[in-house]
Amino acid sequence: MAETVIPVAAEIAAEHVVDSISTKLGYIWNYKTNFENLEGQHRKLEGTRAQVQHSVDEATRNGEEIEQKVLSWLDRVETINKEATVIIDDNQRANMRCFKSLCPDLKKRYQHSKKAAFKAKDVSEVEKEGNSLGKVSYRTHPKEPWDQFLLDYEDFESRRSIIENVLKELSNSDVDMVGIYGMGGAGKTTLARVVGKRAEKDELFDVVVFVEASETPDVRNIQGAIADKLGLKLHEETDSGGANKLCEQLQKGRKILLILDNIWEGGLDLKKVGIPFGCNHGACKLMLTARNIDVLSIEMNSPTNFPIDHLTEKDAWDLFQKVAGACIEQHDLQSLASEVAKKCGGLPIAIVTIAKALKGKPEHAWRTALLELERPSLENLGSVTVEAYSCIRLSYNHLNSNELKSIFLLCCTLGFTSDHSVEGLLRYGMGLNLLNTVYSMGEARNRVNTLIQDLKNFSLLLEAFEDERFSIHDVVRDVGRAIAINDHNNYALNDDRILQDLA
Repeated sequence: MAETVIPVAAEIAAEHVVDSISTKLGYIWNYKTNFENLEGQHRKLEGTRAQVQHSVDEATRNGEEIEQKVLSWLDRVETINKEATVIIDDNQRANMRCFKSLCPDLKKRYQHSKKAAFKAKDVSEVEKEGNSLGKVSYRTHPKEPWDQFLLDYEDFESRRSIIENVLKELSNSDVDMVGIYGMGGAGKTTLARVVGKRAEKDELFDVVVFVEASETPDVRNIQGAIADKLGLKLHEETDSGGANKLCEQLQKGRKILLILDNIWEGGLDLKKVGIPFGCNHGACKLMLTARNIDVLSIEMNSPTNFPIDHLTEKDAWDLFQKVAGACIEQHDLQSLASEVAKKCGGLPIAIVTIAKALKGKPEHAWRTALLELERPSLENLGSVTVEAYSCIRLSYNHLNSNELKSIFLLCCTLGFTSDHSVEGLLRYGMGLNLLNTVYSMGEARNRVNTLIQDLKNFSLLLEAFEDERFSIHDVVRDVGRAIAINDHNNYALNDDRILQDLA
């Protein structure tokens, strides 16, 4: 037995030695070929990496998320590219001859060639994986920029209980619709955004979508706004086709909270938009805001609705101080400022506009403001409260140029939606010759953007979801129209005809 095993073992050992010697000699003889192969594989991988990166860049520009496997592959490519580059550079710097350059250094050739051969194999495998990655990205619904719209929000105790009650109702599996109602300027939109932010943070829903219905709802625009925030493309040519597609998506199983802000008299036809409701709502729930409880309970059939009232005197003063800043204490204006704050009627929209208008102003400006608030004009108020009108009118009076006042009044005449384009305002402003001393479209565009920012600083305009748009509170818009009528502003009185001619 032993006599048989020993010769076999010897034969295997001999073959191993021969194979080992042959492999080592192969690295030496194929030294140049191995490096050419490594450099070729390196270039090939770089080409594949560039192709994948182009797809990633395009997807990123389109707001899509990149697949994790693609990101991991790009990281591995970066690592292996560095390793391959080091091997190639080391080889180019190395002295491959010995005995005073009379003979090739076989040991170095073997070592460098072996590294090149192994790395070329690794590079090739990574390159092949890059070609089989498939789709590099996926669409996601854009997150609502809650904080952008809650800069002046104060967490009042009176509002906190409403928020908790609304969230409790929305968490109830038997509830598919909840409403909030209150007068214009009371803070319904702000409170709805706070609820949306909380619902998203607490992961009560997979998706939270905020859309304004407006006084004259445009079904197509509402469909598009909801679809955009769901990452959905509506290619249907008719409203009914878009409604069917949207309804199908909203019933697919994801838990969705759809906040429809500012429902006016006449309500909103949910079926026409494509919003499921009642027994067909699936996992989609609705939160509505309106000025009138009848709009919610009768026209929209909302079973549970919460009133939002004026701020308490303490809450109103806290908000006023927060917005007006430390100047109140520094200039010993507390008593006077407190009287001004009371004239705002506990309406957040009035408090914020007045506090910003008077911030940093001398005492005589505060006293003049108080007198103006005590003697408001009562004409053309419509549904706007006297307090809101007085405060916004005073803020308008404090605008520092006729150009800024004219642009503000123009913003109030652009229609009954809250969201408008900067380009549209620019076109109308130029057509009505409201922009002073501008000699090119570039200058005019810069001027309009500056004026819009000035009006935002006064809280007369608000941020919008897109950079090239701005928003206006419906109460501010109504007051602006009333100011234009009282001041006999010609283009505002005839806005439908004039603005249509300029469009």
